[in-house]
Amino acid sequence: MTNSIVYGFISLCLAIIIASCAQITPPTGGPRDTIPPSRISSNPDNQSINFEGKNITISFDEKIKTDKLKEQLIITPLIESKYDFLVKKNTFKISFDEPFRIV
Repeated sequence: MTNSIVYGFISLCLAIIIASCAQITPPTGGPRDTIPPSRISSNPDNQSINFEGKNITISFDEKIKTDKLKEQLIITPLIESKYDFLVKKNTFKISFDEPFRIV
């Protein structure tokens, strides 16, 4: 009888130790990132005029977030040409169906 009490007590102690070691908690994540990525380079250069190409490439200093990009991208003046975009790590490329016209 005393052996069963001893084994029961040891089993209970082991169960408590095992349960206390496996605490599942989400990671803290650190401070919120509030600084937007900075532009490193672009093709064509910033404030260029008379651009006749079909592709625009912009490189940033860190990875950019691309959620809902088609809805959030604003191109002015308004263009009628359709476009596609490609994002690779920190580079953003827009390809237009038609080249720009010089007026």
